Amino acid sequence: MAKSDNPFSDMMKAFQQFGEMGWPTGQMPDFTKVGTDNFQSIQEIGQISANALQKMMSRQQEMASEAMSAWQKAAQESMSSDPSKMMTKIGDMTRENAERTAKNFSELSELATDAQKQIMGVVSDMGKKKA
Repeated sequence: MAKSDNPFSDMMKAFQQFGEMGWPTGQMPDFTKVGTDNFQSIQEIGQISANALQKMMSRQQEMASEAMSAWQKAAQESMSSDPSKMMTKIGDMTRENAERTAKNFSELSELATDAQKQIMGVVSDMGKKKA
């Protein structure tokens, strides 16, 4: 028997036989559609993640800028006040910054949670398409 010049010919024959086989449900699934749907879902998940990351980074920059402005303002105010009031201002500033930090962490956590919910929605839809 003559050997084929194409080293993949045996593999191609196997794939052809696979395509001719029957499927337990009677109809062979369209793997290209499943792959395309999965790829589109992965793209959507990537876009959601990128948007969330961009929002979080932008908000973190705003938060850092706000914190720096607050520190500068507090430093200027404390320099112009008498020493006995300076300690009170430093205490107030520390409390305000701690409250602002907790609020900022909460806000960033909400952004991440919202993105996670959107991603889980896409993943859930992927499962429904396969069923």
